[in-house]
Amino acid sequence: MFSRFWMKFVRVEAPTTDYYDSVDERPYDHPMILAFAQPKVDWIFKNITVGNPSILEVGAGNGYFSHHLMQRGKLIATDVSAHQLQFNPAAAKGRCSVYQLPFPDNTFDLVFGSNLLHHLDQPEEAVREMTRVSRNYVIVSEPNNKNPILFLGSLIIPAERKAALFSRAHVMHLLRGKLAILKHTYQGGILLPNRTPGFLFKYARPESFSPYSFFQIFICRKSDTIAS
Repeated sequence: MFSRFWMKFVRVEAPTTDYYDSVDERPYDHPMILAFAQPKVDWIFKNITVGNPSILEVGAGNGYFSHHLMQRGKLIATDVSAHQLQFNPAAAKGRCSVYQLPFPDNTFDLVFGSNLLHHLDQPEEAVREMTRVSRNYVIVSEPNNKNPILFLGSLIIPAERKAALFSRAHVMHLLRGKLAILKHTYQGGILLPNRTPGFLFKYARPESFSPYSFFQIFICRKSDTIAS
């Protein structure tokens, strides 16, 4: 009940837009960013069966995951922020809303979004669109509210307010319906890509699968592909 109330009345898209349309973050090839993204991409591709997939990345930003996904398949990177996309290394990229993806049904083998849903006022609608344009996998990485540092930070930073809700059960609730959850993991240790100071990098353990890691990943498939 509390989570539904919070989701209904807390708005995060405006402060998120204000932040990402102006901030200059660490580049995608920064050592700390590579350590943040690479283990997650490696885990994902160890747990799916698809060769040279067509990939849509939503909320791709400045390319932290795009840099790795473009080496795994045919990637199109999308985001609402033109400011962020100018730094994204993907060859095929474009600005669009995750609520209205400009692609036909069943276009991509894999649709991926990282740290997107908790920045949205209507995350269920985003999941619906991601599912619509996928013909197989939908994969999301989101915050893990079991980590006390992340939980407290989410209460302070306006754009991160909804991260306080993002338990495993809450994300499963968002993904319900046409998606079947195949795999879940906690991962990332205590490495926040743009907030962890450099001197703490050696203690961050970005390859950790601790249940108190900052992030969690869900590998899902469209239910109709499993039934068939």
